[in-house]
Amino acid sequence: MRCKNDRKKNKKTTEAQRRAMKKYREKNKEKIKIQGAKGSGKYFIRNHATLDDLEDFENLIEERKKSFKKGLTIYQY
Repeated sequence: MRCKNDRKKNKKTTEAQRRAMKKYREKNKEKIKIQGAKGSGKYFIRNHATLDDLEDFENLIEERKKSFKKGLTIYQY
């Protein structure tokens, strides 16, 4: 009888799949960067944010929404 570890050992990433992933990462650097930042933000809010942190984020979100309403897509400090 096989154990779970045996199945994992047999499921190695093929060379073609590794090349495809590398090509995708090189072609979509900005998208991957944004996805990582979004994930980090969610993780922080869910697991570590204090009430003060959440209030700060609420203020930042409101400022960001206002910048979109003014037609600015990039936040101006």
